[in-house]
Amino acid sequence: MKKSSLIIVLSGLLIFVTCKKEENTLEDPNNTVESFTATINGSSFAANSAEISGSSIEISGGNATESITFDIGSGKSAGTYNLSGWNSTSSTIGGRYRDLTMAGHLYQATSGSVTFTKYDLGNNVIEGTFSFEGYIMNGDTNTVSLTSGAFNVLF
Repeated sequence: MKKSSLIIVLSGLLIFVTCKKEENTLEDPNNTVESFTATINGSSFAANSAEISGSSIEISGGNATESITFDIGSGKSAGTYNLSGWNSTSSTIGGRYRDLTMAGHLYQATSGSVTFTKYDLGNNVIEGTFSFEGYIMNGDTNTVSLTSGAFNVLF
């Protein structure tokens, strides 16, 4: 009897020790890694975080010193759109860059484009490339140049 009880206890302990808890992680079915990068006035930019928000879609990526935001609006699909000003229209996208090291200077796009290579609202992923020139919104003549931009954002 003691031997049977010992075997049952040891078997239970072995099962308990060898079973490990599964981690609760979200997997992207397309194996997509979220990213948001660009070259700003010749310097590399990489966002710590990227997100899509609002009913009128807005994509943004930022770090401790800089952020880039696109006001996409609604009714867009894969393709290339011109950047113009602060807000989107039916045919354009608004773009802005914020430099937090310069008292939060905010630049709005004056020329450039965003190309959506993947615009899949069903699978919650938008990815694409961008470049634009912008001017500071406080009336100053400072400009900013964003090139080689790329983003891959899950929502």
